[in-house]
Amino acid sequence: MVHSCKDYLEAAEDEYILQHISMDKFPIVDWVPPGDESLAFLTLCFLKGNPEAIFRRGMMEYFSLTRVESGLDYLKRAAEKGHPEATYAYCMILLSKGEKSVLNLLNSRFRDWKIQDCRDKIRWVLSQIWINNRISLQQDYIFNCHHHGIGIGGFDRQVFSCQSCMWYQELRVFSRIVNGVA
Repeated sequence: MVHSCKDYLEAAEDEYILQHISMDKFPIVDWVPPGDESLAFLTLCFLKGNPEAIFRRGMMEYFSLTRVESGLDYLKRAAEKGHPEATYAYCMILLSKGEKSVLNLLNSRFRDWKIQDCRDKIRWVLSQIWINNRISLQQDYIFNCHHHGIGIGGFDRQVFSCQSCMWYQELRVFSRIVNGVA
């Protein structure tokens, strides 16, 4: 039995495991301070590059602590590791600031990822933290695609004439989620 506990402890410190272990059972914010073991484990996951841990830190930094630069840096790091929600949040934030270059990243990454799943996860994360940094949109930038216009159909069932139109509409949805409207 001692041997199996030792193997478990070694596995728990393995870099690959720390990078890929699920964070789903851990709250975004501990309203009751976590024990030393939990805190050490979560910190180790973050330091070893667990995309979910980095994503959560980025969301906290950007939206709650209003540390815009570090929040964006963490979201970018998690996005570079292929984290869908980090990619979504990072690109939506940059798109809201007029960075059209992220359209290529969005178009390449979201062919297989489900946007509704990203929306749901972002909504859940934001529901767990205090929001002190909102997303503001420039009306003329968001609603005036220079290609084809926004599209036709209901709010969630629009048929878009170009990818840019689709992402600008998605930015409206993201803004509503962040600002507590959706």
